[in-house]
Amino acid sequence: MGYGKRRVQFLTPALFLLVCLFTTAVEAKFSVRRGDNMNFGTIASSVEGSGTATISTGSDTKTITGSIFDFGGTVARARFTVSGGTPSGLVTITLPASFTISKSGVTLTVDNLATDVANPAQLDGSGKLTFYVGGRLSVPTNQAPQSGLGGDLIVDVLDQTSTDSDGASATASAAIVAPIAVSETTSLNFGHLSPSSFSGTLTVSTSGTTTSTNITELPGVAVSQGVFSVTGDGGAAFGITLPSSATLSNGANTMTVNGFNHDAGAAPSLGGGGSREVNVGATLNVGANQAGGSYTGSYSITVNYN
Repeated sequence: MGYGKRRVQFLTPALFLLVCLFTTAVEAKFSVRRGDNMNFGTIASSVEGSGTATISTGSDTKTITGSIFDFGGTVARARFTVSGGTPSGLVTITLPASFTISKSGVTLTVDNLATDVANPAQLDGSGKLTFYVGGRLSVPTNQAPQSGLGGDLIVDVLDQTSTDSDGASATASAAIVAPIAVSETTSLNFGHLSPSSFSGTLTVSTSGTTTSTNITELPGVAVSQGVFSVTGDGGAAFGITLPSSATLSNGANTMTVNGFNHDAGAAPSLGGGGSREVNVGATLNVGANQAGGSYTGSYSITVNYN
């Protein structure tokens, strides 16, 4: 009896991996983001009056009005970017009427805020928009110096189509330096003199020495140059303006003073402590047989930051 061979076949099950890929479209969220902060740079106040510094919406520049002085520094508009809006749709940009910047008890107002785009403004084909904001900083008369003034400019943007809205804030900053001022500490005095039958002159130098022609200097009244104290921001350059002439009077009788000059040099600057003494000299013109009496008058000296 024979035995037949039986073939046993093992079947290996096939493994199948089914991978399903899903795709979906996610819309970008409507948002407003700050790009650049607003910076008014450095400004000097004035003892003569108030003023404003205005940052343009079209460029990073400022315009000064009134008596204040532009002391330079970095100037920048605030920059904002809108994204995730309705492609080619319109957005409404809302700016505050005003806000303040402050530090250590000094508070200044920024107003007249504006953007460089029409309002409502149109988004581009991808729902984006970049816009700039400028404004006006008001600086009062004789404002105390303060660096690091800061505050928040808050803007809100509404997508008119989707009614989505968002807001963002930018920091506005400025620095105020001390105003420049000048005060007289010693009056310009030509002393006591006697005229002659010829016209003459008496010159007082910036050091107080005298030179005379056709007059006689008399004792009794001390001769002195004019002495002034200039104060302001330490180390700052400044300019001096003196009159071309002035008049001394005694009733109907007069004498002219001219040749005003100072000893501060061509490019004066304040000391590190913010002060500088300036001496002023001039020439008195005395007429022939000038009438006797006490002659008085005044003259103006102006100082400005350079």
